[in-house]
Amino acid sequence: MSAVTVTAGMPAEFHFAMTKKTFPKGTVTFLVVNKGNVPHDFKINGHKTKLLTPGQAQTLKVTFLKAAKYPFLCTVTGHAAAGMKGTFTVS
Repeated sequence: MSAVTVTAGMPAEFHFAMTKKTFPKGTVTFLVVNKGNVPHDFKINGHKTKLLTPGQAQTLKVTFLKAAKYPFLCTVTGHAAAGMKGTFTVS
């Protein structure tokens, strides 16, 4: 199983930082940590964390069955438009 840390609110409030953005097919464990100053969440491939207040964290396990590019984003209104989105690649 693969693991990646997703930091919300870094390097700026409306951005995500990921330790890796490419993984092989299979189950990936995302450790999502909110280091920002406002609540954020993380959604990818139909799975979503709860709304994380500053300092909170949640683990999200997602199984990717096919190689593709999977979009991710923060679903809080206006956050994705401000930059909290990206693409995760499964090879």
